[in-house]
Amino acid sequence: MSLRDETVYGERVGDVLPGLQAFMDAAVYDDQGWFHSSVALEPQLAQPLFRALMRAEAELLLEDADKLGSDAYEERTQEQRGADALVRLAVRMGDRARVR
Repeated sequence: MSLRDETVYGERVGDVLPGLQAFMDAAVYDDQGWFHSSVALEPQLAQPLFRALMRAEAELLLEDADKLGSDAYEERTQEQRGADALVRLAVRMGDRARVR
């Protein structure tokens, strides 16, 4: 099985990668080093990426819920959680690639 056939957050890497690559190709970094990207994706590219991101965000929400009320809890905005989910998805895909 090739890397593209492996699954990450319930989606085939080969289905998620084109949408993720479109965001990376459109990346702009501001003078403070912040990453900004905006793209319009066709449904066949957007849906696998967004499903994987939603699952990563759900994982983050569950982790946040488990930490609520403890010193380890840090509140994050919806935007922060979305950015964290994007990073988590990219890292998970990179981990899959390294294992191969």
